[in-house]
Amino acid sequence: MLHPPPVRPTFEMTLTEPPERAMAMVEEALGEDTRHPHQVRGPHVVLTVPPEDRHFWSPWLTMEVSPAATGSVLHGRFSPKPAVWTGFMFGYITLTTAGSFGLMFAVSLAIIGKSVWIAAVCSIVFFLAAAGMYVASQVGQRLARAQMQELHAMVSEIFAAVRSD
Repeated sequence: MLHPPPVRPTFEMTLTEPPERAMAMVEEALGEDTRHPHQVRGPHVVLTVPPEDRHFWSPWLTMEVSPAATGSVLHGRFSPKPAVWTGFMFGYITLTTAGSFGLMFAVSLAIIGKSVWIAAVCSIVFFLAAAGMYVASQVGQRLARAQMQELHAMVSEIFAAVRSD
């Protein structure tokens, strides 16, 4: 089955090290990197591109290390700046909710024999705007592709010796 590209791309790395050791490796490697802003809190890591290279579409890489049967698994997810992501989701939810209500209103009008065209057009406009936001997210990912690859390469380099996938 064909799946559309995700709004927030993800990846996983299976590691041979336990979570505590994997996090120590991340802290050690990122502690030496003064160029890329990052935060490490327990099993969670947030890494982004340098401020001088940052744009509206620049990625933030959020990672979490969890235990696995033979070591640990690193889960990584790219997204825009948290404030941008929150605004995107608020807009997306608002548009799809308004489109759904417009559709329900159009059905209600049809049931009672009234004209549905205004409600149906409004519903379609809201759904098209939500689809436009999805397309905008894909454009942002294309613009940020090089930065996403840079962050992914950094993480891959940290764990090159202890990856089992």
